[in-house]
Amino acid sequence: MDYKEFLETVTQNLRHALGESCRIDVCPLQKNNGVTLDGIRLYQNGQLFVPTIYLNAYFDAYKNHAMNIEEILSDILGLYQNAMPPSRLSPEFMSDFDSLKSRVMYRLIHTESNQELLKEVPSIRFLDLSVVFFLYIEENAVGQLTTPIRKEHLRQWKIGVSDLWKLARVNTPTAYPPVIQNMSETLNDLHNLHADTSDTIVSTEINRTTIGEPDETECETTPPIYILTNSSGLYGAGCMLYPTVLEDLSDRLNQDLLILPSSIHEVLILPADTPIGLRELQMMISTINQTEVLPEDRLSNQIYFYRREDGMIDILPEELFATVSTSYEQ
Repeated sequence: MDYKEFLETVTQNLRHALGESCRIDVCPLQKNNGVTLDGIRLYQNGQLFVPTIYLNAYFDAYKNHAMNIEEILSDILGLYQNAMPPSRLSPEFMSDFDSLKSRVMYRLIHTESNQELLKEVPSIRFLDLSVVFFLYIEENAVGQLTTPIRKEHLRQWKIGVSDLWKLARVNTPTAYPPVIQNMSETLNDLHNLHADTSDTIVSTEINRTTIGEPDETECETTPPIYILTNSSGLYGAGCMLYPTVLEDLSDRLNQDLLILPSSIHEVLILPADTPIGLRELQMMISTINQTEVLPEDRLSNQIYFYRREDGMIDILPEELFATVSTSYEQ
């Protein structure tokens, strides 16, 4: 069964399970970095807002014999039932901006790779990245329900991009608090997890940790590398714009910082005096992006430099230091 036949089979079986009164739409949807995925939407009882369930991963599972059609249909129906948006999510709900102000959040994406998307959504440039905005609706058994903020919304609400930024820069750190972990500690945790053969359920929630002073013995052998993300683990790269996060880490290490954008979900941070060569770091970012990170999750191949002296973040160029600084205080 090829991909087209797979889509037809899934659609026909869902229509049989849900009845002719259910409208089923399958359409290509643009994701981050120009990646297009096929999403299915199931509309019943005149619903205007329904979850989008992406089918590409299901086809991969089918090809690899990880799931059969019956299992895929069961999974899609379960997601549909558990991820249904709340009844309050209506055109009226979306038109009342005063009630939405506390839900305005931001995330970071790569500018050059998202030119088409950026034509449709309000954004703010930051180095080679762009800040884009979304509304946080709720979290349910399936995950987080969010919806992107588009330029048409700004016209409807009669506001500007700066208004979104003023709200999002306050809301996002509160809703998605930063999490910083030493990579060696994370690897040790994973090692201990795999070594534990008992039947336990492991929570995927990452608790916020306080950054302690680097262990002297560890620093003598390998340079410390820190992982910066948020409490949800989703779109955590935006944490590098949170007030005081980089400042606090820089003060504790008594160092300027190198920031490696490992994905849209997290960044890696090293002290600027790391013995690892810059070209080696550059190659590491490129290799990770090409071999380990999904195309839609890639953020940038650049190395960023945080200067403790003035709190600026620059792109680190070939000659090691940028001549033009960018402050994100607006």
